[in-house]
Amino acid sequence: MNIIGVIPSRYDSTRFPGKPLKKINGKEMIDIVYENSMRSNKLNNVIVAAKDKVIYDHCKKRDINVFLTSGKDRCGTDAVYEVSRKHDADFYVNIQGDEPMLKPKTIGDFVTSLVSEHKIYHLIDTFNSMTICSKDDLSNKNVPKVVVNKHNFCIFMSRFAIPYKKSSYSPIRYKEIGLHAYSESSLERFKRHEKRYIEKAESIEFLRYIEYDEIVKMIYLDIDYITHAVDVPSDIELVEKLIGSQV
Repeated sequence: MNIIGVIPSRYDSTRFPGKPLKKINGKEMIDIVYENSMRSNKLNNVIVAAKDKVIYDHCKKRDINVFLTSGKDRCGTDAVYEVSRKHDADFYVNIQGDEPMLKPKTIGDFVTSLVSEHKIYHLIDTFNSMTICSKDDLSNKNVPKVVVNKHNFCIFMSRFAIPYKKSSYSPIRYKEIGLHAYSESSLERFKRHEKRYIEKAESIEFLRYIEYDEIVKMIYLDIDYITHAVDVPSDIELVEKLIGSQV
């Protein structure tokens, strides 16, 4: 299968302007994510989908494979859709540009599982990833939590700690991590669907699929290290400490 990795990247982040070019241990975050993606050895190609000229120019200087989007992309899936208009592939893996702690093996494991799951559920063409949610993640509104059925199909996602614990039973909680995958057809459907109220309320773009009764297969990744996305400026120092403690 021809599988392309796409790293959506925009400079004008609401919570953290200029985030892709902020340095982590001396290296720009977009460089780290791109290099980790390339080292996974499971992707036929990796492309940074840059919304802004400043990121495009940076990537060109670093010999990073980059595509300048129209600037009309409102979310990462929109950026992947634009790449799919110019680059043919069986699947496009959306690798979040603010996940510098995702190791090459994790990205490779996701791609391997994607191919395996697609052979079993060959009509399903939309995938997301999850892992166990830590105690700190449960209270972090920047971390989407996931509820699945017995087949690991997504039921709902929220920034709140779901499922709610009312009884003495302690449910397993999962969190979304920065790896998604779609076929070209899946991306086209996403673009056709209008943004509805649950997606607007939670600000989680994958809820668009759920609101339109689309099936999203969640791939569980057994990650034996701490991951943390960079959402706000204070996350930079935290990620540097976490990376240092796990070397």
